[in-house]
Amino acid sequence: MLNAQGELVGIHGKAERADQVSEGSGKAVASGTNQGVPISYFKQYAAGETVVVSSAQATTADDYLAQAKAMIGKKGSEQEVIRLASQALALRQSAKAYFYRACAKNDLGEYESSISDASYGILIARDRTMYYIIRSQQT
Repeated sequence: MLNAQGELVGIHGKAERADQVSEGSGKAVASGTNQGVPISYFKQYAAGETVVVSSAQATTADDYLAQAKAMIGKKGSEQEVIRLASQALALRQSAKAYFYRACAKNDLGEYESSISDASYGILIARDRTMYYIIRSQQT
């Protein structure tokens, strides 16, 4: 994984499958999320050191999105998903954040707000079929 300056910042570790189904809702949820190992962790491991996670506290939009993704579709976690996605959006516009919020709001029955968030996600990433699906479920 490279940052915008072309520097190696991580090693690709896991990609979401397109046919993943949310346990809580039984709906197919594919966000296109990929996860990786930070290069600093790899350097510690390669040097024979104990890998120390510097912080479990979310500090970046990607941190908030990873936490929201882990909770999406779990009954009772909808408000936390909305909070985490909103935190990510406060740092950076993201189709995934809008999608996660739309899914959580849909699960809460907040259909108009869910449609609005899905529509914002579509404006950013028109090729994401799931964004259209979540929006069309309420129309």
